[in-house]
Amino acid sequence: MDTIPFDVEQSVNHHGEISSSTPKSQWIKSALTGATFMVTPVFRNNKAARKGELLGYLISIHIPACVVGNNALLQILVYWCCVFALEFLKMHLLQQGCSPVIVNQLDLEHSSIKGVALTYLLDCKDQAEANSFNSKIQQYGEATLNTHHTNAKQKKPISVITSAGQSTVTILKPRHFEDKSYVKVGPTPNSFETFHSPAIRQAVYGESCHKVRLEHNAEHKWLEANGGDSPLAWKNKAKAAELIAGAFQQIKDYLRVSEELRSKRPKPDQIAKLPPAEQTILLDYFAGVDPKQHPSMIGKSSQYFSSIKRHIETELRIDITIPWAIHSTKISPDLPNWMKLPDEYQAPNHLAAHCFVRETAKAKLKQLRQINASLAAPKALVASPIPLPSADAKKQLGQVKAFAHGTGDDVNETSDISDLFA
Repeated sequence: MDTIPFDVEQSVNHHGEISSSTPKSQWIKSALTGATFMVTPVFRNNKAARKGELLGYLISIHIPACVVGNNALLQILVYWCCVFALEFLKMHLLQQGCSPVIVNQLDLEHSSIKGVALTYLLDCKDQAEANSFNSKIQQYGEATLNTHHTNAKQKKPISVITSAGQSTVTILKPRHFEDKSYVKVGPTPNSFETFHSPAIRQAVYGESCHKVRLEHNAEHKWLEANGGDSPLAWKNKAKAAELIAGAFQQIKDYLRVSEELRSKRPKPDQIAKLPPAEQTILLDYFAGVDPKQHPSMIGKSSQYFSSIKRHIETELRIDITIPWAIHSTKISPDLPNWMKLPDEYQAPNHLAAHCFVRETAKAKLKQLRQINASLAAPKALVASPIPLPSADAKKQLGQVKAFAHGTGDDVNETSDISDLFA
């Protein structure tokens, strides 16, 4: 086949004529694990897909599940994920009978990342400590974010769901990201997993259960603004490290963990360094008086209040817009010291084959490319020499950009991701 395959959904009017056609997504099974990923054709005009120009494919894929069968333990390997996404797309196209001549011309240069989930594993000594720090993330965010949430119609920045004694904390920044923090003691409901034996499964989750898992969903807007929307950017170690650190810092800054707010009442000599008016407001704040309603604020502008708030915060690390009863109980002094950008995860040797880490990814990529080579071989033997693509196919190929994936052989020049979403 010297054309590029795609499916569309067509609507027929009462005259029996096709009135509209839209791209049709297909769920494709990974040849490595059996997990599924979604391929959607992208057209210049998606409302008239049947007649429109095919621009490429949108690949929505959970790479660790498709490569090693689970995502419990992993390194942040964005470039590798792009490589795998492209190879899985090639696998699908070859299975559909697409010419290897066309398939082999799909490359990393003409692709972009539409969104990606960066998963940070923060180590703890055991499951109890991991659950404790996950709870501290929740409470810290409830103090710094939920306290100022006033729109009852909108979802709170921090929400939590608890099941079987384990809590999943959602960290929402509207129009920016929706992240999750939890301790992985087993598979996420409705998620894919496959292990060679119950013993291996137990060993993997025995390792993951003492880590807080912080999943950051980086959207295309942020990736583009920070130079991370091209897979090639993640091939550069320094740039990848910069993006990974920047995304992690974004979470800390939103939660205000970076500010290291105080949980203990300051000593009298520390309070005495404030101007008299601020001392009075602060002491009444400790007693439960709303600073904005304080008698000394009557007739004062909002700018005046903001200046006092900022000065107290700078000097004593206390945000007087957060009630002291919350400030003193939910702001953990331990969280800022613990919540630091983690080192890259190093899998134990006996578990490495079941973790999405470099060495395992390298072996799995070789395996997937061998599968693709075997799919392409029978088609290559049909005619000798291999005919060049037709003029129509060349035109179509020139329009194709395989979105949300990448390729390349120099896979040692990479840094890190967990899940790749488009």
